[in-house]
Amino acid sequence: MNKTQQQRVALVAGASGIVGRQLVNTLLDNEWEVIGLSRHALFHPANIPIVNVDLLDERQSAQILQPLNGISHIFYSAWVNAANWTDMVEPNVTMLRNLVSNVEQTAPLQTVSLMQGYKVYGAHLGPFKTPARESDPGVPGAEFNAAQLTWLSHFQRGKGGAGMPSGRAWWAALCLATP
Repeated sequence: MNKTQQQRVALVAGASGIVGRQLVNTLLDNEWEVIGLSRHALFHPANIPIVNVDLLDERQSAQILQPLNGISHIFYSAWVNAANWTDMVEPNVTMLRNLVSNVEQTAPLQTVSLMQGYKVYGAHLGPFKTPARESDPGVPGAEFNAAQLTWLSHFQRGKGGAGMPSGRAWWAALCLATP
């Protein structure tokens, strides 16, 4: 990146996961500065800085994330499992909310990209219409990716474009590089 380009600093939530690891490598290959976010990882194979935080903990999230004042882009691939699809919604939206709302307070945040998969189209329920389109109606029942997208859309209103969700195609492309 030359000095006339705006500095791109990516915070990758879920950097130690399948999607996050590949995303980190892709960003580094494209000359981004990358910071990884993980609940447990102490290091990353790409030797990037790792910030450990439990995004379910609102207080810890504020203490750890607000000092990260140079973040320009969030790439969100973190998630937490639960007993069923309905129980996955609340904690996964909470994690996204705790991350974005804290980073946004102090950083020149430009975009938030949700790394989503085909579950947002109902793949976990069985066959679905193909080709799937982002404009397709949501799937019936609880689905945390859709709930995150709804929260982010509401959060970004009036913020001049920051927080515009994107990323479904990224997820599909990045997973092609995983076993």
